[in-house]
Amino acid sequence: MQAAVDGAKTQKANGDTIQNDTINIEAGEFTETSLTLQDIDFPLTLEGASGGTTTLDADISVQNVSATLTFLNLVLKGTISVQNSTDVQFQNATVSNALTVQNASVTLDNVSGNATTNTVTVVSDGKDAATNVSNTLTVQNTSDNVTVAVQNSDGNDAHTVVANGATVTVNGSSGDDHVTVQLQGGNTTTNAVTVNSGDGDDALTVEQQGDATSTVNYDGGNQTTGDSLTVTGRNTDAATYTPDANTSGVGTVTAANATVNFANLEPVTVHDVASLTVNGSAGVDAFAVDSPAAGENRIHGTVNGG
Repeated sequence: MQAAVDGAKTQKANGDTIQNDTINIEAGEFTETSLTLQDIDFPLTLEGASGGTTTLDADISVQNVSATLTFLNLVLKGTISVQNSTDVQFQNATVSNALTVQNASVTLDNVSGNATTNTVTVVSDGKDAATNVSNTLTVQNTSDNVTVAVQNSDGNDAHTVVANGATVTVNGSSGDDHVTVQLQGGNTTTNAVTVNSGDGDDALTVEQQGDATSTVNYDGGNQTTGDSLTVTGRNTDAATYTPDANTSGVGTVTAANATVNFANLEPVTVHDVASLTVNGSAGVDAFAVDSPAAGENRIHGTVNGG
């Protein structure tokens, strides 16, 4: 397999063409110690057999790929590392081992995970304090659970999860995690996203971008100064905010078909909506409205006499 990839790179370097920019792999199981796809600047697809099962048992390293790289109809048994790459796609594939993303954009489209756990395991790696990393993981048409572990994050890294017909769990690091969840899909699509941000001063942004019925459960965990939540609508969406009547830092925000349940939070920000309704409790509530900055309104107070 390595020879085929290197041969494709040589052909491109010589100005030759590859048929459909595709390396076709027949059915069967192929074992290699490793497979490296590095410094590729042309679209390339590694495609397994459509009429059988093509299994590749190798640790895969993808580095500095600036064009679309697609793994299609493949069962991938080894670990996978994707670094500094713009568009790496796994389609109709099985990802049996850990997939690490570092400063890269990765799409999982109709992907199965480990056969024992029915889970696709992804590591969103922030690398180190000296490097600002931007990772984007798109999960669509995937019935298996996808678990994302944020590592080595220091507040300057951006971790984005795009859900379009997906069930995703994001587990934060001990540092300051900045996570964005983009909710996509039509009105027959459902998304379920859980974010456990762990320790540190964490920030979650939820962007409602489609008509899917989506639920996001967010636990801010422990913090030094405070964890935050921002919910962004589509300007025409009606939003509601319902604080818990008994527990501070707990509540629910809705925007169109998206419901965000949260716990262990301090500030909650809602913007780009047509209206915002704040629901009080059955007890004694006290709300105040002010404007801390131009174009901003702030609602604060207590519910149920608390």
